[in-house]
Amino acid sequence: MSVSNYTIISHLCLDGIIASAIMVRKFSGEVASIKVHLIGVSRLQHTLERYYASSRKEKENKLIILDLNPQYKQKEKIFGVLEKISETSEVIWLDHHKWDQEYLEKISKLGVKVEVNQKMTSAELALKYTSLYDDYHALRLAKLSREAEYKYEKTRDKYALKWRKLLKWYGKDPNFRREVLNLFIQGRIWSKWAEEKYRLFEEEYPKQLEKFLKSKLYPYTHIETVNDTTLVIAPIEDKFDIKDICEALLNKFKIEGKHIIFLVKTLERPRYVSLRASRNLEITNILKMLGGGGRRTSGGAPLRTKTYQEALVRILQAVKESIKEQCEVKNKAGNHKG
Repeated sequence: MSVSNYTIISHLCLDGIIASAIMVRKFSGEVASIKVHLIGVSRLQHTLERYYASSRKEKENKLIILDLNPQYKQKEKIFGVLEKISETSEVIWLDHHKWDQEYLEKISKLGVKVEVNQKMTSAELALKYTSLYDDYHALRLAKLSREAEYKYEKTRDKYALKWRKLLKWYGKDPNFRREVLNLFIQGRIWSKWAEEKYRLFEEEYPKQLEKFLKSKLYPYTHIETVNDTTLVIAPIEDKFDIKDICEALLNKFKIEGKHIIFLVKTLERPRYVSLRASRNLEITNILKMLGGGGRRTSGGAPLRTKTYQEALVRILQAVKESIKEQCEVKNKAGNHKG
């Protein structure tokens, strides 16, 4: 297929932005146009529908999806849209989250070229796809994504830490993310503009975080133990780093051993929950029960509850359903052996 128009739909996190930048660096001089959409995972179905509506009359299109794992509740609708899109567009999907193997095979049969590799970042997958190994800037960007994604707690890369914090703090501003994307497309890791943004962030962040911890986080934290695992449910706001909030909770309530932290966004109108678990746990089944997705010890899911109390009930229900299902699977396996 001769392609003249590229559309990139990518997650709005640092890894997704870098993956998009690598793709643009590769193809910007080869095709008529490249459009980039940076979205949250819950917007994937809607964005695909809009893409189909705008591109179905054209026959020379390539759609590239990066760093996005279909949420459980949207999977079938996304499949339906992809079925129509694949009739007129070449579709590439690169991701590093855990996928349902049956679903992966299902969309592959549509002609969608999917590569899922949990050992790589999406930016590294983009680098592999584009073969830009002779592009120093693309290599540096891919390294930045790995430092930010997998070595966040131990990284020595100051820019990986800074970008993670800035994208949280200024995350609701689409113009900010677009500026970051353009910076990376140019092959630049940092700039005077970014340094000034970070200076302003450093002045305000500690004060805002301390205020949030005292007024909202600690007073509304719910803790209970299920089996031998401590469940911690607490509110979070988008501008705060999840790592900072998790550390504050673990230290404040002296939590050790197996634990899962559920961070509800937001206290006033819960719409999403982010999960982080200790390394000796796997939470993919809980994510499935909540209609979300992610990796072995981290992920997220939509809530769409009206109150924080409803969110608490929904989360605890999902945990119990997950435990029940896992017990049934173990019992069936035991009976089969017997």
